[in-house]
Amino acid sequence: MMDTDEIGYLGVAELGALYRARKLSPVEVAKAVLERIERIDPMVNAMMRCTPDHALAAARQSEMVFMRGDTARLLEGIPITIKDLQPTKGVQTDYATAVMQGTIPDVDAPVVTRLLDAGGMLLGKTTSAAEWGWKGVSQAPISGITHNPWGKGLNAGASSSGAGVAAACGYGPLHQGGDGAGSIRMPAHFSGVFGLKPTYGRVPSWPISNNDLATHVGPLTRRVEDAALMLQAIAGPHPWDFTSLETSPQDYAGQLKAANMKGKRIGFTRDLGHASVDGDQDLRRLAGQEAGHPLDVVALVGEVSILVEAAAVLLDQDREVIGGEREADLAMTLLQEGRDEPLAIAVDLRCTQEEPLREAP
Repeated sequence: MMDTDEIGYLGVAELGALYRARKLSPVEVAKAVLERIERIDPMVNAMMRCTPDHALAAARQSEMVFMRGDTARLLEGIPITIKDLQPTKGVQTDYATAVMQGTIPDVDAPVVTRLLDAGGMLLGKTTSAAEWGWKGVSQAPISGITHNPWGKGLNAGASSSGAGVAAACGYGPLHQGGDGAGSIRMPAHFSGVFGLKPTYGRVPSWPISNNDLATHVGPLTRRVEDAALMLQAIAGPHPWDFTSLETSPQDYAGQLKAANMKGKRIGFTRDLGHASVDGDQDLRRLAGQEAGHPLDVVALVGEVSILVEAAAVLLDQDREVIGGEREADLAMTLLQEGRDEPLAIAVDLRCTQEEPLREAP
């Protein structure tokens, strides 16, 4: 069997190929990732609790599927984690607060049911290192600090702190998060992984969260393809969420592979208009000179000012949105002067710096 650390970083497609080739089994994977969690998690505190019995029971079922040559489900034998704000039947769910500590739900949230029905192996619950998910700092009274995987004591983002850290630390490929005001995006950014806040209603959210109808349920992963597969498993309407979209799940991973980035514009900001970034020169070099894409496609890369997008928010939302550097410059001028005048705002990521957009090599 391959090294346990290597197993923890394998993607969904890689695991499926190894299962089909009988070079690795779901039981071996579940044991390997659980062993890695036991060894690594004391340093980062990403897991609220592990569920080895659940994981191994699911692993044995998936192993029989591959041994018999049966049709595998979308996520057959794939390790998953669930954020501790999502109810899991028979598995303690504390909602990151002493008020609910010790709660044993008698039902799974829809997203949990769908991941398990798709063949996922539940490794455990990740920390929502913010009480009730209500802050952007990775610390909660009942779980303590969830450490950034790149530096102990540094903020890992919140509230899906554990999911982001778990993805970065190789606790398997798929980790569920939720986002009302950045709770997927912040942990993904801080831990250096991929996070997706899906279109509102794309994934059913139940029960209604403490921020009312603002929560979006979505994936945190190391690979975009894995997030696409996870989204395919959890998307679609559900009777428990009246805001869920009626559109059926699509082949998001297939669409991703067929996507053509040629001619697309990619905008980046070095400082969000107010905050400097460590390694600023390295960022400029990577984005401006060495930006590439694993699929050998060509995209236009340029730096944008966050003031352009801020102007679009602060000024009337229903004004015409058009492109053009002149409009972008005017928008920033008005914003800086504190003026609120009718204006067509440019928010299409056009470069507003001296250097033009460049084709990535």
